[in-house]
Amino acid sequence: MQIENRTLDSIRPYPGNPRRNDAAVKRVADSIKNFGFRQPIVVDDRGVIVVGHTRYKAARQLGLETVPVTVMSGVEQSLINQYRIADNRLNEFAEWDDGLLVTELEQILKDVGTTDLTGFGASEIEKLKGLDVADYSSKVDTPIYTPRGDKPALSELADSQRVTELHKEIDASGVPEEVKQFLRQAAERHRVFDYEAIAEYYSHADAEIRRLMEASALVIIDIDQAIERGYVQLTDRLREIFQRDHPNG
Repeated sequence: MQIENRTLDSIRPYPGNPRRNDAAVKRVADSIKNFGFRQPIVVDDRGVIVVGHTRYKAARQLGLETVPVTVMSGVEQSLINQYRIADNRLNEFAEWDDGLLVTELEQILKDVGTTDLTGFGASEIEKLKGLDVADYSSKVDTPIYTPRGDKPALSELADSQRVTELHKEIDASGVPEEVKQFLRQAAERHRVFDYEAIAEYYSHADAEIRRLMEASALVIIDIDQAIERGYVQLTDRLREIFQRDHPNG
């Protein structure tokens, strides 16, 4: 495998990429910033990304000019299409040994004071250790959260890169202004919120800011109210808790 440095502008994403990765971009960017670029982006002969779309977006977020690239040169397009999916899919067949994972995470926590760069937060570690999440009621009077650091900047609470790109594309288009206004509103769906950073910001905020963040469903304190107002689509785990507490709907 030959690895070469290429400018970001010389490679481009595959338009039919079926993997939704926007939520992972900030974490991958943090990983690259701390560990370096350890996995090259794989492209075909035309410079279209085969594997590494998240790393590509993270590099753009970090403002990198060049990235390490390896080329699948002379490979049939049918094989490239299969590999693009297989690279993501095959990882899903592996499983964690929870006991060994907790031991490793706790050692990291002891050594550096945080496990953020591993992708595992404190609540996930506690869950792996066997705490019963179902012990929490679906109604919580006060947020169960312990501040872990300084108050993050507002710019850290959401990744708006894709929204900005779409707005520029819409503004440069020749469609009628009323259509542009509608498309700008639709583009907001691509804003990716970092809920761990939001929780940290919330924990440092005053009462009025907290109230407004709760009203906007950036922080969920009352699941019943969140459902009633149509704010959230529950994760499978939260849905299980809600159904247990409200078996009749």
